[in-house]
Amino acid sequence: MSDADLIKLGSIEKKEKNELRQLVNDLLRDHADRSVTGHGEHRARQSFDDLLDFFTKLDYYLALKLISKSELYYFLYYFERCAYKADGAVMRYASTYGYPSLFRLLYVLGIEPKNKKIFDENLKFFNNRQQRYYDKLRSKES
Repeated sequence: MSDADLIKLGSIEKKEKNELRQLVNDLLRDHADRSVTGHGEHRARQSFDDLLDFFTKLDYYLALKLISKSELYYFLYYFERCAYKADGAVMRYASTYGYPSLFRLLYVLGIEPKNKKIFDENLKFFNNRQQRYYDKLRSKES
């Protein structure tokens, strides 16, 4: 099935909020718990990997001072979706598969995720220098 056909099919089937939340949680499950075998699942999970990889690049650019905190606000909608939707499924996925940049960027932007436990367990900095810089960015108004 092509990407266009997959999107079209997904657009036709209206899902209720709770059902959609369960589907996203199932999609982003740890593959050690249950294998990911479907081609559609692989493609959908790859899209989350691509998003989290993009956040990793933003985090890298921020650490190098190539972008500013204010430039991150352009992506605020996506950060908030990751922090608040599907009972923290994206944050669990980021934790399981090693994408700590999401947590650092949420921290810098002052976004307090619903699932505070996952956030607190995964907010890690490379060193004290990075943490001081990110603390300064967080407290700074944009």
